[in-house]
Amino acid sequence: IIVDYSRNVLNDPLTAYTGRTYVANNVCYGNGGRGIHVYQSDHATVVNNTCYRNCQSPAIDDGEFTAYQAGDVTFRNNIAMPDPGVPPMDQSNTTQLTVANNLWGANSGLADPYGTNSVTGDPLFKLPSVDPQVADFHLQGSSPALDVGLATDAPTTDHDGAPRPVGPAFDMGAFEYQVVRVSVRAWLDGAYDSGTGSMRDNLRLGGFIPPTEPYTALGFLQAGGGGGESIQGGVLFTSGNNAIVDWVLVELRDPTNAGQVLATRCALLQRDGQVVDTDGFSPVAFERRAGSFFVALRHRNHLGVMRNAPSALSATATLINFRSSGTPAYGTDARKSAFGTLLLWAGNTVPDATLRYTGNGNDRDPILMRIGGNVPTNIVSGYYPEDVNLSGTVQYTGTGNDRDIILVNVGGSVPTATRTEQLP
Repeated sequence: IIVDYSRNVLNDPLTAYTGRTYVANNVCYGNGGRGIHVYQSDHATVVNNTCYRNCQSPAIDDGEFTAYQAGDVTFRNNIAMPDPGVPPMDQSNTTQLTVANNLWGANSGLADPYGTNSVTGDPLFKLPSVDPQVADFHLQGSSPALDVGLATDAPTTDHDGAPRPVGPAFDMGAFEYQVVRVSVRAWLDGAYDSGTGSMRDNLRLGGFIPPTEPYTALGFLQAGGGGGESIQGGVLFTSGNNAIVDWVLVELRDPTNAGQVLATRCALLQRDGQVVDTDGFSPVAFERRAGSFFVALRHRNHLGVMRNAPSALSATATLINFRSSGTPAYGTDARKSAFGTLLLWAGNTVPDATLRYTGNGNDRDPILMRIGGNVPTNIVSGYYPEDVNLSGTVQYTGTGNDRDIILVNVGGSVPTATRTEQLP
């Protein structure tokens, strides 16, 4: 992009342009020339642009952002990621130059001028490339460009047309990091202790909770960047009501087609019923533009549940409390009513969306097979889907066994009855 020769000083019949030139929300990458260049022009504002590995021509190596023989020029909230040896910013004979709150992704020591409130380091693009088929210059959630831009002259939408700002301040670059947050509450039937009004954290106490989410390996659908989440350091040492019970899977579904999963996030369920992100305290965040979504919660051996209507989500966390009848659920008897509260139905040891005590694909036989298949009194410890009550042990008989709850949840008296998960 070139803002070129607006002064018109060489006997041009046109007079000088005295208005302001506004250059915003552009993505420039892999070009032979500079990313954005202001030459012999006045009154230019260059704000919230992303420039990556321009200056590919051997004859041009002087900067991603440049201003030569210009006046009253501002570079603000931009990101420059040049090739090695190429400065992110250069100027020559330019007056009234303002360079502030930009991110220099490489070679910051070569920037002329360096500017004020500059950030240096990797901007953490999702997929930086000069190949237009794969390049993605949206920011990751840990980018140093988030919430460090200035509101002055900043556009109120980004390159995608999404609103700015989303967080407490504007992001640098052409893309505003888009996030929605949801604060989910739920009880798991298998782990619920009516005596304490909370859930047991036996899996944590036994050291059985895996550091990386289990749902991908179990065949659960991941979408919209979900999958592969890992627990941050120290989270599993937390005790009390904030202690972790197990991994859960949160889904955002299309508001017009609840059967279509748009995004997933593997998160952590606490003893008090709060679902938190992998840091152990934050609401669950999705890289999505603010809007309405069906919100569903799933667990590896409990039947999933979904709110019966789309919820408006934004950067401010929206509460979805599946423990309460004040949050209607999709379908019929989607949750178990017991102990004066609502819980997710336990017993789905075969993750096929149906509880069965007998017959093909029943959820009882895997419990016996897990403990060896021959001696029903055996007990096996570990992290297994057959551990219906999340005790850290798999038992087929005796007090606290994992079989009886399945019979109870299909009706208690007719073993051939079934219960179907209420998800579209």
